[in-house]
Formats: sequence, structure tokens, C-alpha cells
Amino acid sequence: MTETLVPLFKIQRTETSEPYTIHAKKRGDRYVSPSGNVFTLEERKAFYKGLGYLIIDL
Repeated sequence: MTETLVPLFKIQRTETSEPYTIHAKKRGDRYVSPSGNVFTLEERKAFYKGLGYLIIDL
């Protein structure tokens, strides 16, 4: 079974910058990033928000 990356949400550094879509593999109620980090959707959003990114829900 091949797992594919699914889009989770978009981030932007500023309101005028181009948005970037964050992708991950879905595993139950958690996600796995391409680098192997395991997280919940809320944890990942909090991580990027802490770095100062704007979060855009899909």
C-alpha cells in the first residue's frame, strides 16, 4: 500500500507573500511529514504560528 501526501493547510510569511501548502501522510489521527516527524494537525499549525506564519485553512 502506497501512502500519498495530502495537503493540510497553507502558510504565508506575510500577507503579500505567496502561500505554501504543507503536506503530510495521514496515519490514523496523526500525520507524518516527509522528514518523518509525527504530529497532530493542531501541533503542526501551532508550530508554524509560533514561527510567525499566517495559517490558511483549506
